[in-house]
Amino acid sequence: MKRQSRHLRSSSMHRDNKFLLLLHNISLGRLFFSGAVLYLLVVGVLVNHLSLLPSLNNLHISIDKTLHELAADNKHKEGASACLLVNDENPRLPEWIAYHYHTLPLRSLTVAVDPSSRSSPLGILQRWNDTGLVEMQLWNDDDYLYEIAANGAKKERIKVTPDVHGHRLRQNHFINKCMLDFKRRNKQWVL
Repeated sequence: MKRQSRHLRSSSMHRDNKFLLLLHNISLGRLFFSGAVLYLLVVGVLVNHLSLLPSLNNLHISIDKTLHELAADNKHKEGASACLLVNDENPRLPEWIAYHYHTLPLRSLTVAVDPSSRSSPLGILQRWNDTGLVEMQLWNDDDYLYEIAANGAKKERIKVTPDVHGHRLRQNHFINKCMLDFKRRNKQWVL
């Protein structure tokens, strides 16, 4: 009797493990497929946006070029722009910028620092600005927390509370003003 119940338990566990393995493989397969589709989409948008393929009849770019080589070839051409609100992100910021520089290609970045942040990304942004590869701006609350009057002039500064509502208000105003700034500067691809 003991032997039979042990055998039933082990076959039940074996079936459960097979099911979990199958479920795991399906999710990894779907994840791989989603990643491949996203990669092809990004490459397609970059190729079309950067005018690397003027027509399908006149194919002048090698398929073997990597995304890194495309970004290096086009470092002075128009690329993507991004708005980023950070709070003590200095350890991750250099890698984030480098990754997006090579994959998008990121060429303009506006960073705003949350007032509760204990560190400033100024040094990191200056190093990237010094390379001339990415145009960086560092904003504080005074650069985006204001209302605009009907005549286009700045009105008084918006008061932000330290709660979740105030944080979301800060995010919304930063994103809106950052997007308007990129539009004014004729940037076309903005994150």
